[in-house]
Amino acid sequence: MEELVNSAKASSNTLRVGVSFFDVEIEARILQALQQPHMGHGQRFLIEAPVLLESIRPFLDTLKTVVPSDIPFAKYLVHPESGRLDNVKVEPPLYATTPGYTFTLDCLFTDGRTNLILDPSSERSKTAALDRLKLGSRLDPTQAEATVKALTSGVALIQGPPGTGKSYTGVELLRVLIQNNIGPILLIAFTNHALDHLLQNVLDAGITTRIIRIGSRSSEEKIAALSLEKILSERTRSGMRRAIAREFRTLKEVEESLVELMQKVFSRKIDSSSLQRYLDIQYPNHLEEIMEPPLWIRRLYEDHMEWNTAASGPKNGKIKDQFDYWLAAKDVEFVEAAIRQNTPQHQQSNSTMTISQLTNRFASFGMNENSLEESDADPLQGRIGEAPLHEDPKSAAESPLSFFKRLGLPGLPPIPVGRRGAEELQDDFMVWSMSRTERQALYSAWRDIIKQTDHEIQIQEFKKLREKHENTRKIIEAADNQDKVQVLRQAHIIGCTTNGAAKLTSLLKSVCPKVLLVEEAGQVLEAHILSSLVPSIQHMILIGDPQQLRPTLANYLADLSADHPRGGEVYRFDQSLMERLWKMGFPMSKLDVQRRMRPAVSNLIRQTLYNTLVDHESVQSYPPVRGMAHNVFFLDHRHAEDGGGDESASKTNKYEVAMIKDLVLHFLRQGKYSGDRDIIVLCAYLGQLSLIRKELSKE
Repeated sequence: MEELVNSAKASSNTLRVGVSFFDVEIEARILQALQQPHMGHGQRFLIEAPVLLESIRPFLDTLKTVVPSDIPFAKYLVHPESGRLDNVKVEPPLYATTPGYTFTLDCLFTDGRTNLILDPSSERSKTAALDRLKLGSRLDPTQAEATVKALTSGVALIQGPPGTGKSYTGVELLRVLIQNNIGPILLIAFTNHALDHLLQNVLDAGITTRIIRIGSRSSEEKIAALSLEKILSERTRSGMRRAIAREFRTLKEVEESLVELMQKVFSRKIDSSSLQRYLDIQYPNHLEEIMEPPLWIRRLYEDHMEWNTAASGPKNGKIKDQFDYWLAAKDVEFVEAAIRQNTPQHQQSNSTMTISQLTNRFASFGMNENSLEESDADPLQGRIGEAPLHEDPKSAAESPLSFFKRLGLPGLPPIPVGRRGAEELQDDFMVWSMSRTERQALYSAWRDIIKQTDHEIQIQEFKKLREKHENTRKIIEAADNQDKVQVLRQAHIIGCTTNGAAKLTSLLKSVCPKVLLVEEAGQVLEAHILSSLVPSIQHMILIGDPQQLRPTLANYLADLSADHPRGGEVYRFDQSLMERLWKMGFPMSKLDVQRRMRPAVSNLIRQTLYNTLVDHESVQSYPPVRGMAHNVFFLDHRHAEDGGGDESASKTNKYEVAMIKDLVLHFLRQGKYSGDRDIIVLCAYLGQLSLIRKELSKE
């Protein structure tokens, strides 16, 4: 975005946009098109994806490399022919199938004296442990059932309706796993907020501080301090880090070479070395003439280069060598300047010139040192063979006539004015007698031939540099991952978003986590979880609610949704893994005791979704809402939305904004709801939220 803003500021007519490709072959094809922009390449199509590719690419890349036989829990995850999982027997986690393995559950009791052992292979032990947990642990009965079931099942689903303590149960499960030295534990969530919330709960519960958060988008200060990047930055610089630094230098050198190559591709000019090689083979006479110009031009060129070097900096613009000097027609420019300064003398000396003399390509001035030494020029005027080549250039600039006179020339050379084509010019090696137009025409012809010849060389060079860049990047990534693996293996909990897990699949494979716990699993796409299932996972726990919001599809095609009458039978892209398993009859524990809503609110969902939902005693004594006749109230109105338009996903409703503003002010006047977060306003649209904030800010 910053690049676009800067580009827009730099030019009102042009916008520079950076484009990244994930395939070197595609990059090479694009390079070929850029090499010949004037050539027609047929019809082109721009396909715009409705989603940002980078947001889904990690999952696509990971799924492409997954070997089906390496996916853990294939017994449960593969869709059975019957379409049902009611009768499937869920085995304990693989690590818990070792003979004699037991869980210690002491940490679930507050007295510090209770000793409780759970044998995952014994039904009797499960029953006894559950009874003890229901009697004296920190868990309510349904939380205790869910905990025992999760610990003794390789794949466990825990449904938590609103307010029933999904996160709390997840934290207690983490407490047990860490106390029993099961790990590392990979904790993933769809959003940064959900991930940070659970990690913060783990810290607040005092379970462990050996937590590493992958990713830097944490808004919680304590969690941000546990980020992998911060931990690595604070470590002593190891030999591995020094090796990475060396590879980074190599990477930078390759990138600089790529920049130079692209500059050659886009440049309208060709470098002198390429031109010289070409002319040496195809037009040696032209090359010899350029490199050995008449001595007055040679003197001008040397003075030009010497003066600008002495002036501390390349003030000669783009003049780097004799090729540039010839193409820029600096010799012609000098004569033109001399004519402007000495118009009367020039007119007199040119009064007897014929057209043939004017276009004789400096034949009368193309003499060499020997011919001039044999001339009858006055010795006092100086002969070319004796003329010093490194006199003060000011003398030439200040007195052009004296400059030519000292070189033994009778007057100012004529200015070439020809307009011949490149084909004719290629037969004439007297290059210094060509006009500006002719020099440009001849150079353009040479350039096009050379660039055409260089195209394939540039493509091969580009592929070689890109391959070196990719190999160096992989070396850096591998070395960097080794350093990260050493840190991550020391952690009890590794927390990251599903996107982060997909991007770091190779890293996670090296860390070898044993447990995967997914927070808000009902809102996570199945592909996201499959991407996180590295082969080392032996225990997967999905905590969420498949009866609440489904995962969001970044696509406007309704037929991809599970609710669509036709496409829903085929695609169901917005169906989470948790919902799919549950609807196929896979066992799922359900938390039933809610501690959030007053009964008047919980009745709304108890009568529609959660028939077994129970109100905890703590919600029975909520005081009535001050200033309201009813604790639950619905307002029905007929005022249509008045913002956003048909094509906009965001809407506004001014009537509702006015009503909400007045209602908030009414609550504030009661004197009881003036604290932070005492009043919450939820909006369905960002446009409505913005308008409400604007109106409330006026008060």
